[in-house]
Amino acid sequence: IFFRPHAVPSMAEQEAPPKPPSKLAAMNDFGRVLRSNHDVFVKLVKYTAIMFTVPIAVFLFLDRVVLPDFDIDEETRNTWSALVAVVVIQFICFVYVCSAMLEPDDGVRPGAGVPAEGQAAAGKAEAEKKND
Repeated sequence: IFFRPHAVPSMAEQEAPPKPPSKLAAMNDFGRVLRSNHDVFVKLVKYTAIMFTVPIAVFLFLDRVVLPDFDIDEETRNTWSALVAVVVIQFICFVYVCSAMLEPDDGVRPGAGVPAEGQAAAGKAEAEKKND
């Protein structure tokens, strides 16, 4: 009583699903997105390299150069070196987030890097909102 069945279109009446993009089209879309976000990609690669190298270098520097001069056992030396390396990781994450938050929004275009189909759908949704 509460359920009203609706007419289900037959297979012949249904629209065919859209064809998936070809590999070449997908690569072109990826290239366009990468070009439009080049600065973001470079920043991500730079901070990723920093995240992998600096904490390990700090750990090894403290463990092998600085702390052996003190009269502490190896376990304590490793613990302090690891703790400082974790603090360095947290600092790198903090700097990355702050630099991302301080980026200017002047050159940002809405829909940059979005495929044409997505831009069309977003434009329709925005037009519908304005009409309501």
